[in-house]
Amino acid sequence: MTLNYRKYHGCLNEFICVDLRDTSHDIAPYVPGLCQKKTWPPKHLPDKNYIGADGLVAVHHSDIADFKMQIINADGSIPEMCGNGLRCFVAFLHHQHLTQHTSLRIETGAGVLGVTVHNITPTSASISVGMGQAKTKAQLPNADFLLECQTMDAIPIGQYNVVPVSMGNPHAVIYTSNINGIDINTVGPLIQNAESPSGKRWFPNGINVEFLEHIPGTQRLYMRVFERGVGETMACGTGACAAVVAGMLHGHCQPSETVFLKGGELTIDVNPTNYAVTMQGPAQFMGEGRIEL
Repeated sequence: MTLNYRKYHGCLNEFICVDLRDTSHDIAPYVPGLCQKKTWPPKHLPDKNYIGADGLVAVHHSDIADFKMQIINADGSIPEMCGNGLRCFVAFLHHQHLTQHTSLRIETGAGVLGVTVHNITPTSASISVGMGQAKTKAQLPNADFLLECQTMDAIPIGQYNVVPVSMGNPHAVIYTSNINGIDINTVGPLIQNAESPSGKRWFPNGINVEFLEHIPGTQRLYMRVFERGVGETMACGTGACAAVVAGMLHGHCQPSETVFLKGGELTIDVNPTNYAVTMQGPAQFMGEGRIEL
């Protein structure tokens, strides 16, 4: 079986995009080989179709929206949602001439989300996504957050105060005064696997960990992220949304913020009444080719 693919990045968060509407073939087992990035020493020999990416997004038919997005992480795990991946997905739809509409409804693992294409060229796009309502405190889903008190808005884990936020997928937000002084590859897994005093994992399904530094007197919020199933990435759209919501809860952020990530910047707007979040950012075409399965 041969699949055509296009590769995109959203703030240097890279995704392989494919159209699976006309096949029932399960691509998930191939994703770790397709996505493995160059490391030294190598973890294993790359797949013959090695492309290198943070994940794969696939187009499927939807009975409740215009299209359905499936996303698979580089390790083969399936997250509920990915904001950068969704923008790349929408750019792919337009560049493949699957739609010409600038307003779309996309079915995701976190529900049906509305997207708007603000600008589209043959190689790039600016896209905003209605990310839905952030959930905090008592609204947090029990499947992802085993809090010992439903009103907790911060969890003490070691030396860190961790703010739990759900954007349809789970996030742990940590504010710091020195974002570059943190060993993210050590602290990230520590937070992901942390246990409560009763011996249960706070985050039974793992969690995306965001580290943030806010420059006082500005709307500049700098973020690094350790993602489930990937490790440190150049950007995380849902993480940027969770960061601003957490910042609003603790007086660090205004309802509109620009989040600066390693790979670029995202504009995040939060409705202070119901914590509905809108994210706007870029999607950039990188290349194309074929996958032989």
